[in-house]
Amino acid sequence: MKKLMFVYFILLVLFSYSVCSLPDFEIGFTSSLDKVFFEDEIEFDGDLVNHSEIYLAKNEYEAIQFVIFPKVDMKNVELLVSDFTSDTNIISSSDINIQVIGYVSLADNRFNENRVGWYPDPVLPNQQLNLTKDILQPYLITVYAKDDLVAGDYIGKIKLKFEDNQEFEYNLTIHVWDFVLPKVSKFKTATFFSWDTIRSMWKPWETKTRQDAKSIFYDIAKLSFRNKLQPVIGMVSGYECWQNNVYLNYPTYDEQDNFDSSLVEEFIDFFIEQGANHFYIARLCDMVKYPNTKNHLTNYLTKYEEYLESRDLLDMVYLYNLDEPWGTSINHCKYNYNYIKDITQNMEMMQNTNRNDNSVLNDFLDHFDAIDINLGFHDINE
Repeated sequence: MKKLMFVYFILLVLFSYSVCSLPDFEIGFTSSLDKVFFEDEIEFDGDLVNHSEIYLAKNEYEAIQFVIFPKVDMKNVELLVSDFTSDTNIISSSDINIQVIGYVSLADNRFNENRVGWYPDPVLPNQQLNLTKDILQPYLITVYAKDDLVAGDYIGKIKLKFEDNQEFEYNLTIHVWDFVLPKVSKFKTATFFSWDTIRSMWKPWETKTRQDAKSIFYDIAKLSFRNKLQPVIGMVSGYECWQNNVYLNYPTYDEQDNFDSSLVEEFIDFFIEQGANHFYIARLCDMVKYPNTKNHLTNYLTKYEEYLESRDLLDMVYLYNLDEPWGTSINHCKYNYNYIKDITQNMEMMQNTNRNDNSVLNDFLDHFDAIDINLGFHDINE
């Protein structure tokens, strides 16, 4: 059984499966969290259902999947959506995004050894498709409720069009709750996302320009912010270290290795505009094992602090200490912390811990400014 934890509140997506009255295909709705595989069969309950519902707050995105199971080959299949209305109030079709779920072929799967072959993963622009008999095709339908929208039930239709001008309409109700999700969250979340991540995902990277990289980052980052997962670790730091080596890179350093705040300012402004409540400017090395990294880090933080102070942003800044420490590295984390505090008292240190050891966790709680806990690795019982 899948268990999901939501920080703000539980978002409820009620979904039902529908049997189309036409003999050539069946349709259904399912959660946006489900993976729909080619060989899966939709378990219809046998009733002819013509209605499904989505529940969401104001200033929230919520999604469901619309799934087609063709009994014959189908050509020129297209999914469209109407405006949704509640009395005189409207959710425009421009606030409802339809995307095609694509598939990639996996020869190996390190997360699930039993699942190889075609795997649902890429989300593609809405387009006409030719569907193959007995192969499911899911679509992702994402609704956005603006923060000034009047609460209530909004009624609209999803239209399925295909060859020979055939059409099928499916009723959908969007229920908007009478409260607004704040743009800037009180709860802090963070995800790792760096320029190295972008380089590793798009091959051949040599064909991409810096503008290409920025465009890719903005697209992924906006999706992350929509889901309250701020991609704030790695994107505004040009300081990288690996063991005893330090690399001074974009976006905080120019091509002559000079610190240049004008390069990183664009991304900090973007974070703030998207509603970020914090961001990270460095991920630290073990300065006990690799003391040669100290001078570079000191110079970097001194220059970055001047810029951040000029913009009154120091209260949003974190440094990321050693990741997943254990053994002797636990005390090395404390050494790093004390070294940073000797440089500046204006930046907070965040310490990751995901070892199942409550004594270490409690020790860190007494020592660091903030703790990042991977609950999947912790049994917190004290």
